[in-house]
Amino acid sequence: MQSVWTVPSTAVASGCSRLPMPKVVRSKPTASIDAGVGVGADVFWVALIGGSVAAATAGRRLASGRLTVPGQVRGTVVAVRATETDAGNALVKEKSEKADAIQKAAAELTEATYPFMQEVPWNSDEFCLTPGKHDPILWTKAVGKIIGMGADMDAELVKAGCHAHHVACTNLPPNGVCSEAQLTNIYAAIGHMIASVPESQTMEVYDSVSALVRPDVPTYLMSKVTEENARTAYDALIKFTEVVKANPITPSPPTTAVSSSAASCINQAANELGKAAYPFMQGVDWTDDLWAKPVPGRSAQEVLRVVSKMIMMGTKMDSAALQEAARAHVKAIEGIDAKGVLTQSDFEAILAGLGKVISSVPESTVMGVYNDMNRITGSSVPPFIFSKQNPVEAIAAYSALMKFKDTVKAFQPSPIEVAAVKLAKETYPFMQEVPWNSFEFLQTPGAANPIAWTDAIGQIIDMGASMDAEIVKAACEAHHAAIVDLPENGVCSEAQLAEIYATIGRMIASVPESKTMQVYYYVSALVDKKVPEYLMSKVTEKNARAAYDALLDFTRVVKRNPITPSRPTTSVSASADSKISAAASKLAEAAYPFMKGVDWTDSLWAKAPPGKDAQEVLKAVDKMIVMGTEMDGAALQEAARAHVRAIRGKDSKGVLAQKDLKAILAGLGKAISSVPESTVMDVYDEMSKLAGESTGIPEYIYSKQNPVDALAAYGALMEFKDTVRAYQPDAIGAAAAKLSNASYSFMQQVPWNSFEFLLPPGKADPIGWTQALGKMIDMGASMDGELVKAGCLAHHNAIVNLPSSSVCSQAQLTEIYAAIGRMIASVPESQTMGVYESVKALVDPKVPEYLMAKVTEADAKAAYDALIEFTEVVKANPIKPSNATTVVSSSDASAISAAASELGKAAYPFMKGVDWTDDLWAKAPPGRSAQEVLKAVDKMIVMGSDMDWAALQEAARAHAKAIESMDAKGVLTQGDFNAILAGLGKAISSVPETSVMDVYTEMNTLAGTITGIPNYIYSKQNPADAMAAYGALLQFKDTVKAAQPKQDRKLFVDVVAEWQLDPAVAGLIVFLAVTLPSVLVPVH
Repeated sequence: MQSVWTVPSTAVASGCSRLPMPKVVRSKPTASIDAGVGVGADVFWVALIGGSVAAATAGRRLASGRLTVPGQVRGTVVAVRATETDAGNALVKEKSEKADAIQKAAAELTEATYPFMQEVPWNSDEFCLTPGKHDPILWTKAVGKIIGMGADMDAELVKAGCHAHHVACTNLPPNGVCSEAQLTNIYAAIGHMIASVPESQTMEVYDSVSALVRPDVPTYLMSKVTEENARTAYDALIKFTEVVKANPITPSPPTTAVSSSAASCINQAANELGKAAYPFMQGVDWTDDLWAKPVPGRSAQEVLRVVSKMIMMGTKMDSAALQEAARAHVKAIEGIDAKGVLTQSDFEAILAGLGKVISSVPESTVMGVYNDMNRITGSSVPPFIFSKQNPVEAIAAYSALMKFKDTVKAFQPSPIEVAAVKLAKETYPFMQEVPWNSFEFLQTPGAANPIAWTDAIGQIIDMGASMDAEIVKAACEAHHAAIVDLPENGVCSEAQLAEIYATIGRMIASVPESKTMQVYYYVSALVDKKVPEYLMSKVTEKNARAAYDALLDFTRVVKRNPITPSRPTTSVSASADSKISAAASKLAEAAYPFMKGVDWTDSLWAKAPPGKDAQEVLKAVDKMIVMGTEMDGAALQEAARAHVRAIRGKDSKGVLAQKDLKAILAGLGKAISSVPESTVMDVYDEMSKLAGESTGIPEYIYSKQNPVDALAAYGALMEFKDTVRAYQPDAIGAAAAKLSNASYSFMQQVPWNSFEFLLPPGKADPIGWTQALGKMIDMGASMDGELVKAGCLAHHNAIVNLPSSSVCSQAQLTEIYAAIGRMIASVPESQTMGVYESVKALVDPKVPEYLMAKVTEADAKAAYDALIEFTEVVKANPIKPSNATTVVSSSDASAISAAASELGKAAYPFMKGVDWTDDLWAKAPPGRSAQEVLKAVDKMIVMGSDMDWAALQEAARAHAKAIESMDAKGVLTQGDFNAILAGLGKAISSVPETSVMDVYTEMNTLAGTITGIPNYIYSKQNPADAMAAYGALLQFKDTVKAAQPKQDRKLFVDVVAEWQLDPAVAGLIVFLAVTLPSVLVPVH
């Protein structure tokens, strides 16, 4: 019997050894405390796999393993958790009755076995040895059976078993024997777990382990104890197994708390790690007897303490993810080859399961296991393993592991989140008893003293203004999610309550404790002393006490985990700030007499809205919450702090100083300007229902004011509203702000200056890419002209003074997103998808994967999810493009069209002679950086934004038509060539010469004579054709120039003649200068 007890602890090493252990890749092992998924070197994989699998199965293995005797039982886990259905309640009752029977049998078993347990030499090193043949492969397969049994157990019962073991391990006496009560709890937990799996699984575990144990081991172990005590214990154990068999428990399927986005990111990261680490894993000798040896120089109790840490980590892990990881191990072990090597797909599945499991517990918990494992094995085992591996493969595995760690870490809960889940569980019975719909919660819980309550609210606002803005928004979203579809009793789900608690905890953690206490002191001083006693009478005292105790525990966790608030950046432009501030000053001056006339000490301000219930009020509050989440964080902080200063400076009647009123109005105006009008109107409409004309409140207030002052204030308010409204975003603008907020971290990681972004992301197929560009040009030509120009300006503003990182500000990024969104909204979805499909077909499938390797996967995923949400907003808000009218006169248009026909005839032979399939067109400008190229593109963008939109559309559509009709060599028809020249001529005729020259100068820098590009092209052409084209181009230039807005500066072709450039050089520059804008500008 005792020999079987040692199997799980011995077999764990061999079972866990199926995965690679990328140990020391540095000269000195280190333990970084900022790596939530363990970190480099040493025993990461022992902590990772041992911590998750052992913790998950320790209770299962150690538990079920201890009962593997002939005629014995079935095992694993059962959650005695109530459901709200009749069937669920019946199941719970059944489980409870069976659990009680097993609990009683466990107490009897303890009484019979405790003398025997006290005789066993638990501290002997012999229990860390393999009780049979040193065959890692066979032991691994046995462990696979144990893990499989554990994976099928009821998850909550497994956690209860782990907890019982952990309690017994804590403060274990020197002899290694826990108390009788603790032993009873362990027996009961093991019995419950085994009762939740089929007996056949228990017997499979027994058979696989017993086949490996040497026959003389039981005899040897029996010699260490009194035979009578051993016999009594054995007989009692057999009786216990019969009780367990007679009381089977149906396991409940666990639900996961791992989000779909987290699962997706971790799965992808696991695949990457699996590919990178598989060569290393294959190189490990899994048949080495190292895996069957005890940890050198460590006592049984030292090892047990580490196991206890793993067990506790397992109890905190997501049960569904733990089952996934366990079953992935089982499948992998079944498929190992003769050397113990897993298949790559099984390896990746294990990594994915482990990643999700680890993502469900706080970093501190994982690091606790890691640090203990490091103390146990850090000095000798890792160097030995590393010495036997290929260093290149080990380093590659380690590097990939660090990326995987970062992905998992991004989804790990903070200690505050974990404490919030616990608080929600403890307080939910209390919360369900509270009569939330009572009108009493709308009343003032003390003296109706508006001035004193205003002071208290000032403290609350000050605390809120000091919090991290993003955390505040997250809390608002958590409250909103709970309010939506709130049941009639006003109580949200336990999961929603946990999320609310977590966000509140994080908010409080982001401000100094002194601010929290100030709020407490101010509010508690105003609450009537009888109120708590009265409210307690509405609930069960036991539930209230449990909730209060849990709240105290939660506050301690919050205090131990302070958060440094980040400083929000504003998306409110400088011009909006200036105009709104000026309008606020004007409104403050006009409205101040009215504001002074209001009786701020009136008891009205302490009364509930007449005739409105709690849920109606909550609905209005929810609209305010939603508006708050969408507001600019910096503007909201400005408005909040203005309120705080004003409240502190008010007089005894509650009247603010005029300068403080002005500051409040300015802050509110900027905050309101950052959200769509529809959002503000949602709040207005709900507030009208609560306190509008039908309630009599406005009429009552107005009756007590000076009508002249009231009308003056109203008139100024309307002007102020118009100023603010001019800067409010539309729905797409608001969605753009949200997208930039979610994607900015990702954008900052992208190596925008890399030359790789100047290369084609697939096969160098000029014809294929030209056809894709044709789709883009056609889409751009169908867009609203003014929106395209706004998009160009947004890009130009971001490019000017771009920092060395090539990342614009978040506010500029928001403007770009908004402009792109509006442009796309102005064309049919079919055109957008046509562009997408044409480009997708040309991009190498490996490119996205390669680019993902350059950034943090979690940030990329967050950006992608936000982008998808943004596209839905764009689709939901289509914009009808306006019809463009041209400023090009009919006479100029006629002259340019005629000149284009002449140029087309003369230049067509030259154009046909160009090799449009040359890979030159897919190459980056030689020796030019990304920022140099971007500077030239910016000049094109500026020129495009100045062009006549109707002419630009004509040129763009001529390009699109020509591309559709070009032959296999990329040659256009002469008719299409003529149409392109006519469109370009009209477009160029609509902009000043200086704009064209700016493009020419930049393009000359990028692709002029010094680069060798023009001479290369000219060398491949017929000189006579080139000269004919050049001569006709000069005549075409004169026609276009005659129609241009008049300036003193010479047109670029005049400069060409003065500089005596080769015609081919001039022709190339003209070609690039006038055609690229028509390609690039509409697309932007």
